[in-house]
Amino acid sequence: MRNCSRDSCACSARRVFRLLAAAATGVLAVAGVAVPATAATSSPEQVLQRAKAFAERAKSVEFTATLQFGGAIVGTLEQAAVLPKRGRSVLTRGADIVDRSFVADQAFVRESPQGAPVEGFPYVPQYGHPKEYLAFERPQDIAKIVSLLKDPEILSEGADGTVVRGTFKEPDKLSVGPANPTAAHLDLVVAPDGEPKSFTLVASGTDGELIATADDVTWNGRVTVPTPKNADLVDEDAVSQFVDAPLYRPKTLPRRWKLELAQVFVAAQTVEGCAQVETAYVDPQSRRQDFLDIFEFPTPCASPDPLELGEPLTLGSYQGTIRDVFGEPLRAQFDVDGTTVQVHTSLSREEFEKVLGELVPLDFDKAPNASHQPGRNPDVIS
Repeated sequence: MRNCSRDSCACSARRVFRLLAAAATGVLAVAGVAVPATAATSSPEQVLQRAKAFAERAKSVEFTATLQFGGAIVGTLEQAAVLPKRGRSVLTRGADIVDRSFVADQAFVRESPQGAPVEGFPYVPQYGHPKEYLAFERPQDIAKIVSLLKDPEILSEGADGTVVRGTFKEPDKLSVGPANPTAAHLDLVVAPDGEPKSFTLVASGTDGELIATADDVTWNGRVTVPTPKNADLVDEDAVSQFVDAPLYRPKTLPRRWKLELAQVFVAAQTVEGCAQVETAYVDPQSRRQDFLDIFEFPTPCASPDPLELGEPLTLGSYQGTIRDVFGEPLRAQFDVDGTTVQVHTSLSREEFEKVLGELVPLDFDKAPNASHQPGRNPDVIS
Protein backbone atom coordinates (compact mmCIF):
# COMPACT_ATOMS: atom_id res chain seq x y z
CA MET A 1 0.00 0.00 0.00
CA ARG A 2 1.36 3.42 -0.85
CA ASN A 3 1.87 5.86 1.98
CA CYS A 4 -0.46 8.14 0.06
CA SER A 5 -3.36 5.70 0.27
CA ARG A 6 -6.47 6.37 -1.78
CA ASP A 7 -8.46 5.02 1.17
CA SER A 8 -9.09 8.48 2.45
CA CYS A 9 -8.95 10.32 -0.81
CA ALA A 10 -10.66 7.78 -2.67
CA CYS A 11 -12.49 7.54 0.01
CA SER A 12 -10.97 10.35 0.91
CA ALA A 13 -10.72 11.43 -1.31
CA ARG A 14 -13.31 10.22 -2.97
CA ARG A 15 -15.79 9.67 -0.28
CA VAL A 16 -13.83 9.59 2.80
CA PHE A 17 -13.98 13.35 2.87
CA ARG A 18 -17.38 12.88 4.45
CA LEU A 19 -16.37 9.83 6.45
CA LEU A 20 -13.19 11.33 7.86
CA ALA A 21 -14.96 14.55 8.58
CA ALA A 22 -17.74 12.52 10.16
CA ALA A 23 -16.97 13.65 13.66
CA ALA A 24 -17.64 16.74 15.74
CA THR A 25 -19.35 18.66 18.53
CA GLY A 26 -18.82 22.24 19.73
CA VAL A 27 -20.52 25.23 21.29
CA LEU A 28 -21.13 28.53 19.54
CA ALA A 29 -19.54 31.54 21.16
CA VAL A 30 -19.53 35.19 20.18
CA ALA A 31 -16.12 36.51 21.17
CA GLY A 32 -16.18 33.75 23.77
CA VAL A 33 -19.28 35.15 25.52
CA ALA A 34 -22.86 34.01 25.03
CA VAL A 35 -25.12 37.01 24.40
CA PRO A 36 -28.76 36.87 25.51
CA ALA A 37 -31.30 37.38 22.78
CA THR A 38 -32.69 40.92 22.50
CA ALA A 39 -35.22 42.56 20.26
CA ALA A 40 -33.97 42.03 16.74
CA THR A 41 -33.36 45.14 14.61
CA SER A 42 -33.36 43.04 11.43
CA SER A 43 -35.26 39.95 10.44
CA PRO A 44 -33.23 36.71 10.25
CA GLU A 45 -33.82 36.66 6.48
CA GLN A 46 -32.29 40.13 6.18
CA VAL A 47 -29.25 39.08 8.22
CA LEU A 48 -28.64 36.08 5.97
CA GLN A 49 -29.11 38.20 2.86
CA ARG A 50 -26.47 40.66 4.06
CA ALA A 51 -24.09 37.77 4.73
CA LYS A 52 -24.64 36.34 1.25
CA ALA A 53 -24.15 39.74 -0.40
CA PHE A 54 -20.89 40.28 1.52
CA ALA A 55 -19.55 36.86 0.47
CA GLU A 56 -20.49 37.47 -3.17
CA ARG A 57 -18.52 40.74 -3.22
CA ALA A 58 -15.43 39.32 -1.49
CA LYS A 59 -12.17 38.60 -3.31
CA SER A 60 -10.94 35.82 -1.01
CA VAL A 61 -11.82 33.85 2.11
CA GLU A 62 -10.12 31.43 4.47
CA PHE A 63 -10.87 29.69 7.74
CA THR A 64 -9.90 26.70 9.88
CA ALA A 65 -12.69 24.64 11.40
CA THR A 66 -12.15 22.30 14.35
CA LEU A 67 -13.94 18.96 13.96
CA GLN A 68 -15.33 17.23 17.02
CA PHE A 69 -17.13 13.95 17.58
CA GLY A 70 -18.46 12.78 20.92
CA GLY A 71 -16.85 15.77 22.61
CA ALA A 72 -13.36 14.88 21.33
CA ILE A 73 -11.42 16.81 18.70
CA VAL A 74 -10.77 14.50 15.76
CA GLY A 75 -9.31 16.83 13.16
CA THR A 76 -9.37 20.14 11.33
CA LEU A 77 -10.73 21.39 8.04
CA GLU A 78 -8.79 24.26 6.46
CA GLN A 79 -10.41 26.03 3.53
CA ALA A 80 -9.23 28.94 1.39
CA ALA A 81 -10.44 30.41 -1.87
CA VAL A 82 -9.52 33.00 -4.43
CA LEU A 83 -13.05 33.95 -5.36
CA PRO A 84 -14.93 33.04 -7.42
CA LYS A 85 -13.07 30.27 -9.30
CA ARG A 86 -10.37 28.58 -7.19
CA GLY A 87 -10.32 26.92 -3.80
CA ARG A 88 -8.37 24.57 -1.57
CA SER A 89 -9.63 22.27 1.18
CA VAL A 90 -7.28 20.42 3.55
CA LEU A 91 -8.67 17.81 5.93
CA THR A 92 -6.31 16.70 8.71
CA ARG A 93 -7.13 13.79 10.97
CA GLY A 94 -4.30 12.71 13.23
CA ALA A 95 -1.25 12.28 11.00
CA ASP A 96 -3.32 11.79 7.83
CA ILE A 97 -3.90 14.67 5.42
CA VAL A 98 -6.28 14.89 2.46
CA ASP A 99 -5.58 17.97 0.33
CA ARG A 100 -7.99 18.89 -2.44
CA SER A 101 -7.74 21.73 -4.94
CA PHE A 102 -10.60 23.04 -7.07
CA VAL A 103 -10.14 24.94 -10.32
CA ALA A 104 -13.52 25.93 -11.74
CA ASP A 105 -15.33 22.58 -12.21
CA GLN A 106 -12.19 20.44 -11.92
CA ALA A 107 -11.20 18.72 -8.68
CA PHE A 108 -7.73 17.41 -7.74
CA VAL A 109 -6.61 15.49 -4.66
CA ARG A 110 -3.44 14.38 -2.90
CA GLU A 111 -2.91 12.59 0.39
CA SER A 112 -0.16 12.28 2.94
CA PRO A 113 -0.54 9.78 5.78
CA GLN A 114 1.66 9.41 8.85
CA GLY A 115 2.72 13.03 9.03
CA ALA A 116 4.70 13.25 5.78
CA PRO A 117 4.61 16.74 4.17
CA VAL A 118 1.68 16.77 1.77
CA GLU A 119 3.68 18.97 -0.60
CA GLY A 120 5.81 15.91 -1.42
CA PHE A 121 2.88 14.20 -3.15
CA PRO A 122 1.37 15.11 -6.52
CA TYR A 123 -2.23 16.13 -7.10
CA VAL A 124 -4.25 13.69 -9.20
CA PRO A 125 -7.58 14.42 -10.90
CA GLN A 126 -10.62 13.42 -8.88
CA TYR A 127 -12.86 11.78 -11.45
CA GLY A 128 -16.53 11.39 -10.75
CA HIS A 129 -16.59 14.50 -8.58
CA PRO A 130 -20.23 15.42 -7.86
CA LYS A 131 -21.55 18.05 -10.24
CA GLU A 132 -24.19 19.38 -7.86
CA TYR A 133 -23.28 21.87 -5.16
CA LEU A 134 -22.37 20.46 -1.74
CA ALA A 135 -22.03 22.80 1.25
CA PHE A 136 -18.42 23.10 2.44
CA GLU A 137 -17.21 21.10 -0.57
CA ARG A 138 -15.67 23.82 -2.76
CA PRO A 139 -14.45 26.81 -0.73
CA GLN A 140 -15.08 29.15 -3.67
CA ASP A 141 -18.81 28.38 -3.38
CA ILE A 142 -19.06 29.56 0.20
CA ALA A 143 -21.68 32.21 -0.60
CA LYS A 144 -24.06 29.48 -1.76
CA ILE A 145 -24.16 27.97 1.72
CA VAL A 146 -26.55 30.74 2.76
CA SER A 147 -28.92 29.76 -0.06
CA LEU A 148 -29.28 26.28 1.47
CA LEU A 149 -30.32 27.57 4.90
CA LYS A 150 -34.05 27.50 5.66
CA ASP A 151 -36.25 28.67 8.55
CA PRO A 152 -33.67 31.14 9.94
CA GLU A 153 -33.99 32.47 13.47
CA ILE A 154 -31.98 35.01 15.43
CA LEU A 155 -30.43 33.48 18.54
CA SER A 156 -28.73 36.56 19.96
CA GLU A 157 -27.37 40.02 19.17
CA GLY A 158 -24.38 41.89 20.47
CA ALA A 159 -21.59 44.30 19.64
CA ASP A 160 -19.74 41.65 17.65
CA GLY A 161 -22.72 40.74 15.50
CA THR A 162 -25.93 38.81 15.20
CA VAL A 163 -26.08 35.07 15.70
CA VAL A 164 -28.51 33.58 13.22
CA ARG A 165 -29.36 29.88 12.88
CA GLY A 166 -30.47 28.26 9.65
CA THR A 167 -31.48 24.66 9.00
CA PHE A 168 -30.31 22.49 6.10
CA LYS A 169 -33.48 20.90 4.76
CA GLU A 170 -31.34 18.52 2.71
CA PRO A 171 -28.56 17.43 5.10
CA ASP A 172 -27.22 15.06 2.45
CA LYS A 173 -26.08 18.18 0.57
CA LEU A 174 -23.33 18.59 3.17
CA SER A 175 -19.84 17.42 2.25
CA VAL A 176 -18.93 17.09 5.94
CA GLY A 177 -20.95 15.22 8.49
CA PRO A 178 -21.97 11.71 9.53
CA ALA A 179 -22.25 9.07 6.81
CA ASN A 180 -26.05 9.25 6.88
CA PRO A 181 -26.99 12.75 8.07
CA THR A 182 -30.58 13.18 9.23
CA ALA A 183 -30.43 16.78 10.51
CA ALA A 184 -28.06 19.73 10.26
CA HIS A 185 -28.01 23.41 11.12
CA LEU A 186 -25.55 26.30 10.91
CA ASP A 187 -25.10 29.03 13.53
CA LEU A 188 -23.53 32.05 11.83
CA VAL A 189 -22.16 35.20 13.46
CA VAL A 190 -22.81 38.13 11.11
CA ALA A 191 -21.31 41.59 11.64
CA PRO A 192 -23.48 44.70 11.07
CA ASP A 193 -21.94 45.17 7.59
CA GLY A 194 -22.85 41.59 6.66
CA GLU A 195 -19.40 40.04 7.16
CA PRO A 196 -19.68 36.41 8.33
CA LYS A 197 -17.28 36.34 11.29
CA SER A 198 -17.52 32.75 12.56
CA PHE A 199 -19.77 29.73 12.44
CA THR A 200 -20.68 26.42 14.04
CA LEU A 201 -22.04 23.59 11.92
CA VAL A 202 -23.88 20.76 13.66
CA ALA A 203 -24.76 17.65 11.65
CA SER A 204 -26.24 14.55 13.25
CA GLY A 205 -27.07 11.07 12.03
CA THR A 206 -27.52 7.51 13.21
CA ASP A 207 -23.77 7.10 13.78
CA GLY A 208 -23.25 10.26 15.80
CA GLU A 209 -23.00 14.03 15.72
CA LEU A 210 -20.37 16.16 14.03
CA ILE A 211 -19.65 19.73 15.07
CA ALA A 212 -17.37 21.93 12.98
CA THR A 213 -16.43 25.25 14.58
CA ALA A 214 -14.61 28.10 12.84
CA ASP A 215 -13.91 30.93 15.29
CA ASP A 216 -12.39 33.29 12.73
CA VAL A 217 -13.40 33.58 9.07
CA THR A 218 -11.01 35.93 7.24
CA TRP A 219 -12.11 37.80 4.14
CA ASN A 220 -10.15 39.68 1.46
CA GLY A 221 -6.73 38.65 2.74
CA ARG A 222 -3.77 37.30 0.77
CA VAL A 223 -4.59 33.69 -0.13
CA THR A 224 -2.48 31.23 -2.13
CA VAL A 225 -4.31 28.38 -3.86
CA PRO A 226 -2.44 25.76 -5.96
CA THR A 227 -3.52 25.35 -9.58
CA PRO A 228 -2.90 21.71 -10.54
CA LYS A 229 -3.28 20.53 -14.12
CA ASN A 230 -4.27 17.20 -15.62
CA ALA A 231 -1.29 14.98 -16.33
CA ASP A 232 -0.61 11.61 -17.89
CA LEU A 233 -1.04 9.33 -14.89
CA VAL A 234 -0.44 6.03 -16.68
CA ASP A 235 3.33 5.38 -16.64
CA GLU A 236 3.46 2.35 -18.90
CA ASP A 237 7.27 2.37 -19.17
CA ALA A 238 7.87 2.28 -15.40
CA VAL A 239 5.21 -0.37 -14.79
CA SER A 240 6.48 -2.53 -17.66
CA GLN A 241 9.95 -2.53 -16.09
CA PHE A 242 8.66 -3.76 -12.70
CA VAL A 243 9.97 -7.33 -12.29
CA ASP A 244 9.61 -7.94 -8.55
CA ALA A 245 6.30 -9.81 -8.97
CA PRO A 246 3.85 -10.70 -11.77
CA LEU A 247 1.19 -8.03 -12.28
CA TYR A 248 -2.51 -8.62 -12.86
CA ARG A 249 -5.71 -6.79 -13.77
CA PRO A 250 -9.41 -7.73 -13.66
CA LYS A 251 -10.59 -9.65 -16.70
CA THR A 252 -13.91 -7.77 -16.49
CA LEU A 253 -14.77 -4.30 -15.19
CA PRO A 254 -18.15 -2.64 -14.61
CA ARG A 255 -19.53 -0.79 -17.61
CA ARG A 256 -17.99 2.67 -18.30
CA TRP A 257 -14.98 2.08 -16.06
CA LYS A 258 -11.50 2.97 -17.35
CA LEU A 259 -7.88 2.81 -16.25
CA GLU A 260 -7.07 6.11 -14.53
CA LEU A 261 -3.62 5.55 -13.09
CA ALA A 262 -0.67 3.15 -13.23
CA GLN A 263 2.52 3.92 -11.35
CA VAL A 264 5.43 2.38 -9.44
CA PHE A 265 6.31 3.19 -5.84
CA VAL A 266 9.81 2.61 -4.53
CA ALA A 267 10.26 0.88 -1.16
CA ALA A 268 10.65 4.12 0.80
CA GLN A 269 7.21 5.29 -0.37
CA THR A 270 5.26 2.27 0.89
CA VAL A 271 3.99 1.02 4.23
CA GLU A 272 5.31 -2.49 3.56
CA GLY A 273 8.82 -1.25 2.73
CA CYS A 274 9.07 -2.80 -0.73
CA ALA A 275 8.52 -1.56 -4.27
CA GLN A 276 5.02 -2.03 -5.64
CA VAL A 277 2.68 -1.07 -8.46
CA GLU A 278 -0.63 0.74 -8.17
CA THR A 279 -3.31 0.61 -10.85
CA ALA A 280 -6.55 2.53 -10.43
CA TYR A 281 -9.82 2.24 -12.31
CA VAL A 282 -12.73 4.70 -12.13
CA ASP A 283 -16.09 5.45 -13.62
CA PRO A 284 -15.59 9.01 -14.97
CA GLN A 285 -19.37 9.56 -15.09
CA SER A 286 -20.07 8.46 -11.55
CA ARG A 287 -21.44 11.18 -9.30
CA ARG A 288 -20.64 8.93 -6.33
CA GLN A 289 -16.93 8.82 -7.16
CA ASP A 290 -16.74 5.06 -7.73
CA PHE A 291 -13.22 3.64 -7.82
CA LEU A 292 -11.07 0.52 -7.70
CA ASP A 293 -7.45 0.77 -6.52
CA ILE A 294 -5.15 -2.23 -6.82
CA PHE A 295 -1.67 -2.46 -5.24
CA GLU A 296 0.62 -5.38 -6.13
CA PHE A 297 3.95 -6.50 -4.65
CA PRO A 298 5.87 -9.70 -3.77
CA THR A 299 4.03 -11.90 -1.27
CA PRO A 300 7.02 -12.21 1.15
CA CYS A 301 6.69 -8.45 1.72
CA ALA A 302 3.09 -8.60 2.93
CA SER A 303 1.97 -8.50 6.54
CA PRO A 304 -0.33 -11.39 7.59
CA ASP A 305 -3.35 -9.21 8.44
CA PRO A 306 -2.89 -5.63 7.24
CA LEU A 307 -6.60 -4.86 7.56
CA GLU A 308 -6.82 -5.26 11.35
CA LEU A 309 -9.81 -7.38 12.29
CA GLY A 310 -10.41 -8.36 8.68
CA GLU A 311 -12.26 -11.63 8.07
CA PRO A 312 -10.94 -14.57 6.02
CA LEU A 313 -11.52 -14.30 2.28
CA THR A 314 -11.85 -17.04 -0.32
CA LEU A 315 -12.07 -15.61 -3.81
CA GLY A 316 -12.13 -18.51 -6.23
CA SER A 317 -8.68 -20.06 -5.84
CA TYR A 318 -7.33 -16.98 -4.03
CA GLN A 319 -7.02 -16.80 -0.24
CA GLY A 320 -6.72 -13.66 1.86
CA THR A 321 -8.45 -11.19 4.15
CA ILE A 322 -11.33 -8.75 3.62
CA ARG A 323 -12.76 -5.84 5.57
CA ASP A 324 -16.27 -4.79 4.54
CA VAL A 325 -17.74 -2.20 6.92
CA PHE A 326 -20.91 -0.22 6.28
CA GLY A 327 -20.12 3.35 5.22
CA GLU A 328 -16.48 2.61 4.31
CA PRO A 329 -14.78 1.50 1.11
CA LEU A 330 -14.22 -2.24 0.93
CA ARG A 331 -10.61 -3.36 1.51
CA ALA A 332 -9.07 -6.73 0.79
CA GLN A 333 -5.71 -8.48 0.45
CA PHE A 334 -5.10 -11.85 -1.19
CA ASP A 335 -2.29 -13.79 -2.87
CA VAL A 336 -2.08 -14.70 -6.56
CA ASP A 337 0.85 -16.96 -7.46
CA GLY A 338 3.51 -15.08 -5.49
CA THR A 339 1.94 -11.64 -5.87
CA THR A 340 0.07 -9.99 -3.04
CA VAL A 341 -2.90 -7.99 -4.31
CA GLN A 342 -4.35 -5.22 -2.12
CA VAL A 343 -7.67 -3.68 -3.08
CA HIS A 344 -9.45 -0.50 -1.98
CA THR A 345 -12.78 0.00 -3.72
CA SER A 346 -16.26 1.48 -3.68
CA LEU A 347 -17.61 -1.72 -5.23
CA SER A 348 -20.16 -3.71 -3.28
CA ARG A 349 -19.09 -7.10 -1.91
CA GLU A 350 -20.98 -8.83 -4.73
CA GLU A 351 -19.37 -6.67 -7.44
CA PHE A 352 -15.97 -7.05 -5.80
CA GLU A 353 -16.20 -10.83 -6.01
CA LYS A 354 -17.24 -10.66 -9.66
CA VAL A 355 -14.54 -8.20 -10.70
CA LEU A 356 -11.61 -9.53 -8.64
CA GLY A 357 -12.59 -13.18 -8.86
CA GLU A 358 -10.87 -13.57 -12.22
CA LEU A 359 -7.56 -11.83 -12.87
CA VAL A 360 -5.40 -11.90 -15.99
CA PRO A 361 -1.85 -10.60 -16.62
CA LEU A 362 -1.66 -6.81 -16.83
CA ASP A 363 -1.47 -5.72 -20.48
CA PHE A 364 -1.92 -2.08 -21.42
CA ASP A 365 -2.77 -3.04 -24.99
CA LYS A 366 -5.79 -5.11 -23.95
CA ALA A 367 -8.65 -3.39 -22.15
CA PRO A 368 -10.75 -5.41 -19.68
CA ASN A 369 -14.14 -6.67 -20.78
CA ALA A 370 -17.17 -4.62 -19.73
CA SER A 371 -19.97 -6.04 -17.63
CA HIS A 372 -23.59 -5.02 -18.23
CA GLN A 373 -24.00 -2.97 -15.07
CA PRO A 374 -21.98 -0.09 -13.59
CA GLY A 375 -20.43 -0.96 -10.23
CA ARG A 376 -21.62 0.82 -7.15
CA ASN A 377 -21.57 0.22 -3.44
CA PRO A 378 -24.79 1.67 -1.99
CA ASP A 379 -23.30 1.40 1.50
CA VAL A 380 -20.55 3.95 0.77
CA ILE A 381 -21.71 7.52 1.09
CA SER A 382 -20.04 10.25 -0.94
